[in-house]
Amino acid sequence: MKRSLNFALLFIYTLLLHSCGFSITDLQNNKTALHLTNSPIVANSAKRIIGEGFGDKYFYYPHSDSSLTPASLKLSYTDITIPSTNNTSLHGWFLPAKDGIKKAIGTVVYHHGNDGSVGLYITRIPWLVEANFNVIMYDYRGYGKSTGKVTRKGLIDDAQAAIHYALQRDDLAHTKLISYGYSLGGAKSTVAHAEGRFGPRLVAAINESSFASYKDMAEIKGGLTAKRLTKDDYSPINYLKHTHLPVFLIHGSNDSIVPVSQATKLKASASNKKNIYYWEIQGASHFTTLTHHNNAARKRLLSSLKTLLK
Repeated sequence: MKRSLNFALLFIYTLLLHSCGFSITDLQNNKTALHLTNSPIVANSAKRIIGEGFGDKYFYYPHSDSSLTPASLKLSYTDITIPSTNNTSLHGWFLPAKDGIKKAIGTVVYHHGNDGSVGLYITRIPWLVEANFNVIMYDYRGYGKSTGKVTRKGLIDDAQAAIHYALQRDDLAHTKLISYGYSLGGAKSTVAHAEGRFGPRLVAAINESSFASYKDMAEIKGGLTAKRLTKDDYSPINYLKHTHLPVFLIHGSNDSIVPVSQATKLKASASNKKNIYYWEIQGASHFTTLTHHNNAARKRLLSSLKTLLK
């Protein structure tokens, strides 16, 4: 998640602080502005004027251009097209395992974060290919070369469509699947595998640096006003309890984008705690969860996944 100067500043401050002589550029560090955005009166007024749900769109920052491709990292790949709901066509990449598709120890379906497009995240997956996993990456609707318009439910449909696509490929029929969500991708994939029917080949899920609640994140980024303008539909905290998969919740203690308290809150919502593997990586940020301490969490995760896939 990013852009703490978001909907509360873009709209409410423009209307309510104009008479105080403040400009938008003054507001991010302005104590009066921060006080107002956390005022119940302002928050409730904003909700009445604008309506709940106005802030939902500020969770998504799609780009149409992929600056990098797997070829940029000298990785083999093919372009793929994944059909999703509402006649949406998702663009993605299939990367074969280092030793080839047939010798892969598993297939990872990777759900990326809220910003950019699939090319922004390609640097986060070469270790999986090197560890002999096939990887499927894709852009949500409205991102990159994918068609359609971004909606919260639509992105969950896309996460389910990507998993179904992996299950339906004949050349992957011999592999078990892992659903891997990073940041916003973890929120989407949690709901996707909790609601979806994927059968026994989907054996685990990974949530890296993800969150529990949209309303919580809105309040963290934009105060009480932002919380009032955001819906909590399809929040992971309401769905994790419905999944039967082993889920790895991995979060950095120094994450300034999504506080680690969101991970602990998500963990607490699980009905079967034995299925939850919670790893808080001391000193790691939003971006270095797996690479902190000389890739310690990455090595641990690989060992755990290989055990599950035996």
